[in-house]
Amino acid sequence: MYYIMFNATEKAINLLIEAQQQCEELFVEADTNQPPNYTITYKSAETEG
Repeated sequence: MYYIMFNATEKAINLLIEAQQQCEELFVEADTNQPPNYTITYKSAETEG
């Protein structure tokens, strides 16, 4: 049981590290003269099926 939990936790941490590294690479490669253009969308609990 603990082996399964440990492995799942380690996978989650590694996934977060990889995502952070990808975001850092995008930030470094981005044109710093332009402001970032982000679009954030939210899903309400009512629309999820």
